[in-house]
Amino acid sequence: MVSTKYDTSAVTGTNVGPNSATWPTVKYTFTTDVGNDQIIEETDVSGITLAPKAALTLNGNPILDSHAPILREGALEYVVDKAITYWSNHGASLDDLAALRETNFNISDLSNQDDGKTLAEWNGSEITIDDDAAGYGWSIGSVNVNPQKLDLYSTVVHELGHVIGYGHDVLGSELSVGERFLPNVESTEDSNIGVIGTNFTHDILL
Repeated sequence: MVSTKYDTSAVTGTNVGPNSATWPTVKYTFTTDVGNDQIIEETDVSGITLAPKAALTLNGNPILDSHAPILREGALEYVVDKAITYWSNHGASLDDLAALRETNFNISDLSNQDDGKTLAEWNGSEITIDDDAAGYGWSIGSVNVNPQKLDLYSTVVHELGHVIGYGHDVLGSELSVGERFLPNVESTEDSNIGVIGTNFTHDILL
């Protein structure tokens, strides 16, 4: 029998940003029962990292067994470039933008998470986008949103916001069909920082 006890009062740090060295850690005690009432108790001195996992979910019900088109790499790359430009115009520092450009993107079927409502998530190292937007399909345009689909631009802006340290208090946690939601952060639209080097990986056939 194995048990793990976490001491939440020992959590160190609250920042969830691009620098993994600043992510929260927590001390824990690991106890193993080796039989015959012999107990071995070990404590990790450094603690463990509480890597963030920040998801955007659908405000509504997913469509099961839909025939919505699967998101393609080229369409996602276009929207990612637009989303990084958004953050360059809304207060992102040079270090923030470097972190955004280095962020890996993955297109995957997330229908097995949160009752099929997960649209995208960041796990601390990469952003995963649901392949068919919970069955509705993705609206790709950066200007207008298809009222019958989910806005990919809002979704990517949201997840990149997590990468540079924003939480759901600023970014929101849900997105409705046909909705565009962009975080209320200060605009610095005179910025002219270029966008290059976005990385993509896939675990589905495109």
